[in-house]
Amino acid sequence: MSVKGNAIFGCDNYSDLVISYNLLQRYTLHINYRFESLMTASKTPTECCKLLEVAKESFLQSIRKAQNEEALDISTKCDIIYYLEAVLVLKHLQRPGVVRNMTINEWEKRVHHRYVSSENTVTYTIIGVQLHKTATNQVAAFALEEEEEMWFKVYYEKVRPTLLKGNTQKKEFFVSTSGHSIYNVSNDIHRHHKRFTYLQGIAQESRESSGLVSGLNLAKNDAENQT
Repeated sequence: MSVKGNAIFGCDNYSDLVISYNLLQRYTLHINYRFESLMTASKTPTECCKLLEVAKESFLQSIRKAQNEEALDISTKCDIIYYLEAVLVLKHLQRPGVVRNMTINEWEKRVHHRYVSSENTVTYTIIGVQLHKTATNQVAAFALEEEEEMWFKVYYEKVRPTLLKGNTQKKEFFVSTSGHSIYNVSNDIHRHHKRFTYLQGIAQESRESSGLVSGLNLAKNDAENQT
């Protein structure tokens, strides 16, 4: 069967037809996903953070071992990496791209801000990440509490060097247990959920429950990239 002229989607040639068809497929998948999401009760930010509560005791044991320079096996190192990723995504509501692309230079340039109130004094560590999925001309920023900064510092100084295997030129702050760049932050967090038998609160649901709604930009960008 042949298609001529503007018979379908107003396309002038076969290439335009393929692009329009792919766009339609992506749009249909998106609509189906949104329908399923609307028909399923959304998880609250508190529910999404449940992993951090369930896994915290194990994590604190792991981070204390690292702090005391005890020998760490791969499972313990994974425990530390996955939990810190979950802190940024589930608690601080950062996109996986922020976690994946955060650099050691951005960590070293972190800024400390002391907040003084009538009740207490709290110090926050502010970190800005330039490269992330949303836009490279905007900096993603988050503020760590004092205890959280200590965790990140222990990982950076005690755990990360043992993963690099001599590759001291690695610029990413987070690296995998094999010494490479983090491939998929959401999968890491999901695996951490499975380990602690609590399968709620994946990264995307956490973002959506806080008001982030996905559009059709991805589908449009895919179509534009094929032109």
